[in-house]
Amino acid sequence: MAASTPPSPQGAIGIRSSSHLDLYTGPTIRVKVGLQDQEKVFHIHKELTMRHSNFFRKAFEAPDPKVGKHDTDTLPHVTLAAFAMFADWLYKQDLPRLGKWQTAYCTPGNWHAVCWLLTELYYFAGRFGVPQLQSLVKRRAVTYFNTDNLPQSSTITIVHALEKLLQDDIFVRLLADACCKNWNLHEHGAGGEYDFDRLPRSFVLMMMERAGELASGTRLDPDGYEERSEEQRRSVDAGGEPPRKVLKIKLAS
Repeated sequence: MAASTPPSPQGAIGIRSSSHLDLYTGPTIRVKVGLQDQEKVFHIHKELTMRHSNFFRKAFEAPDPKVGKHDTDTLPHVTLAAFAMFADWLYKQDLPRLGKWQTAYCTPGNWHAVCWLLTELYYFAGRFGVPQLQSLVKRRAVTYFNTDNLPQSSTITIVHALEKLLQDDIFVRLLADACCKNWNLHEHGAGGEYDFDRLPRSFVLMMMERAGELASGTRLDPDGYEERSEEQRRSVDAGGEPPRKVLKIKLAS
């Protein structure tokens, strides 16, 4: 039985009525990913890509025929792992279990921790306008941080996230919460697995602020990391009271 067709992004032109036949039998595009010495060429269906990505929809529907009619795009600064995960999600509307990510998406010489891959895919989904994928990544990240302590490489992940994401991005808050819930002064000492000397001061301050609410062992709630609704934003803009807590925290029994 074929999977149901996901809703089209707002503003899609000529894509809302596309059937699976249109999506999977139409023309393909070539996307060159990575720097020249490691460049790979992905062949993906144009309609499918435009349905789910605001970036690709705008690129291939541009009014200038020289821009909108081409069938090749080059993304030299996108990691191969991130685009491979995106392509996988495009066709399956899901991603493998986190335990399979490294063997599925990493290559020799480009091995990354799962928390790094989560961060990179979240950034990719935001940059290329794929909100459904970004929401899925947040939920997978919460699952990961609830079931697995941050590895030694978590400092690298945090620095990487702060280089690419805004300070007030909800994913940065999630990383800070994960650090708080997985760090125990009695077990890990003053620093533990986190190299505080390498962490940006703003992030350490965020951890200190969140530590008052998040005791070690707290279970993170994925619903607490969803963005505010339009109604909530309008309420704040009109001078109403914003929600007192952006995050919902559920203590483990």
